[in-house]
Amino acid sequence: MSQSRFDASGGTKQELNVYKAETTTQMTDLFTQKGNNDIYLQSGRVSSKAIYNVGGHIFVVTRKPHGKGYIRFRLRSGLTTTTESLGGAQELLRVVEVFNVPDCFSLKLNEVSNNDGAKWATLTNALMSGITVPYRRNSVGSAIGDWIEYSVVVPAGIYSIQALLYLTSGGSDSITISIDGVDEVTGVTCKEATSQFGRIDIPITPGTHTLRFTSVNAGFVSIAGVNVVDLKDYKDGFNFDNIVTLHEGATNEYITNGGSCDYAMFDSDLQKWCGSYHGGETQDRVLHLIDGVSVPMGVGDAYIGNAFELEQDTNINDKINAFSRNIFKQDGSREFEVSFVGNINLTTLYVNMTTTKDTYDTVLYPKRINTDANGTYYLPRNCNYVVQRNDVNNQKVITVLNNNILPITDLDNAVKVQTTQGFYNKVYKANIESLVPVNFTEGNFRVTHIFE
Repeated sequence: MSQSRFDASGGTKQELNVYKAETTTQMTDLFTQKGNNDIYLQSGRVSSKAIYNVGGHIFVVTRKPHGKGYIRFRLRSGLTTTTESLGGAQELLRVVEVFNVPDCFSLKLNEVSNNDGAKWATLTNALMSGITVPYRRNSVGSAIGDWIEYSVVVPAGIYSIQALLYLTSGGSDSITISIDGVDEVTGVTCKEATSQFGRIDIPITPGTHTLRFTSVNAGFVSIAGVNVVDLKDYKDGFNFDNIVTLHEGATNEYITNGGSCDYAMFDSDLQKWCGSYHGGETQDRVLHLIDGVSVPMGVGDAYIGNAFELEQDTNINDKINAFSRNIFKQDGSREFEVSFVGNINLTTLYVNMTTTKDTYDTVLYPKRINTDANGTYYLPRNCNYVVQRNDVNNQKVITVLNNNILPITDLDNAVKVQTTQGFYNKVYKANIESLVPVNFTEGNFRVTHIFE
């Protein structure tokens, strides 16, 4: 007997029990179910997050839910699109990239003074994946006695901070660090046969202090910054002017494709895809909230807080108004919620999208499916929780689907995984798939993405 595409079977009963057990604890710890279909993310763990704007792109870095390492989200607008898309007015800020991040830290980059500005040049060098960190270096000809000072703020309860040095074969092998004019650390070296960055601990007391680095022996003094604090250890009160994120690039990415994420619709009158990545969406209002407080998010702005929310009002084709929120609260998770109201004729409406890298070629739950071949794979009809796995590194992406957009026919509202090798594996719910245009006037949905 052929298997229904909505059937929950597949694999042996023992296999299904194993994969169900694998997700049961996560469901208990992270989610509350209300009614038959809606699942809500519980409070979970909320750690400090780094939020910053580089080149008009907004980055959000947060710890993973298991506490080992971080996740970095990149949000941007103005994507290029295909000829089948409406294009233009692509003003919705949306997530286009998610990277695994081994390390993230803040630091005080800029000094307050030095012995001779002409001697101190600003240079850069790479830490990982092309991530560069600027540092200040004196001229070697008159290195003895050269000094550079930084002002730091140390919060209550903190009695040690770190400095980030750049070590080279030509570095001075003896540097003294003084705090408010008193020598506290001596014999520090900036010398290493192989060029590399290194950290040094500095004992200190809470309050505002001046740190001076003075060269005792000839050689370069290369200081990247002070008040170096790992994001997981960040405490309110530290001052910083730079955030460094060491991501692994193409090694362990979750999402790197700018294709449709969250939702997409096909305007039957224009015969074009629109919304989100596909364009035709004009931004009418945007609000950036960190811990509930509205902040500017211009190029170069950087913050550290516990929660980040991005509110947007957009208009699609002058036919549908959308109010949406990107919510970064719990560790390693992102919620996206949107409500639509208007009047548009559609033949397709896809929602609850999670667009992973195509290496996530196994669905673990609600049934085990190998999706490493191009095609569309159907999940059980009432599925609202999907676990995808990257079989190479065992990283997982969980998609929690909630929506209040009524299905139009019995075949609509199906949950699918679409695989396009070389691009992405996409989980989504098809609320409208019709040969005949359907008049869509209102609806809403929420999707939660959890990156493990």
